[in-house]
Amino acid sequence: MIPSKVRLGHRSLDVFLTELDDDRIGEYSYRHGEVRIAGQLKPDIQAVTLLHEIFHHVLAESGRNASMTPEDEEGEVTFWASAVSQLIADNPAIAVYLLKSFGEE
Repeated sequence: MIPSKVRLGHRSLDVFLTELDDDRIGEYSYRHGEVRIAGQLKPDIQAVTLLHEIFHHVLAESGRNASMTPEDEEGEVTFWASAVSQLIADNPAIAVYLLKSFGEE
């Protein structure tokens, strides 16, 4: 089940499954601290979309997106969401190892 909140540093992002007005499957609002994901997606697509929107937040918090065009930012977050989701899906032991290393189980 998709989490309703994601904590990153000093910010908490609220996560909502919802209907989106156009062909987008996810959106991120820095101002509102929200991630919205299309609710009709399969769970694996929701997961990659959540990562994608989180990476938008990471870029915004770092300020790196200030020098990027919207197209460049979209390409960057798509790359990282795809790479991290593939890493975890193909190597679940890495996710378990990381959680244990950070004191979570």
